[in-house]
Amino acid sequence: MDEMNANMALAGGKLLEYFVGFLAERRSETEEKNDIIAVLLRSKVDGEPITELELLNILFLLMFAGLDTVTGSMSCIFAWLGQHPEERIGWRRIRR
Repeated sequence: MDEMNANMALAGGKLLEYFVGFLAERRSETEEKNDIIAVLLRSKVDGEPITELELLNILFLLMFAGLDTVTGSMSCIFAWLGQHPEERIGWRRIRR
């Protein structure tokens, strides 16, 4: 368990390092963009810009929410395919 916790902490640290660099890179860009990151970087709450820590928390939330959604969707798909073997055969034909 200690090794797993150490690995999770290391991975979290690397992800944090990536997000910090990513935000710095996006802030330095001169071309105005309208994607979610650009909107967050320009956003204000109660007249104050969103802090670096708040932006990092939002990035973590978006990433893990996306992973959770994909995991849930894949679980449902595989469960359904497990209950409908005739459909698995059809999917194999489509892939070829």
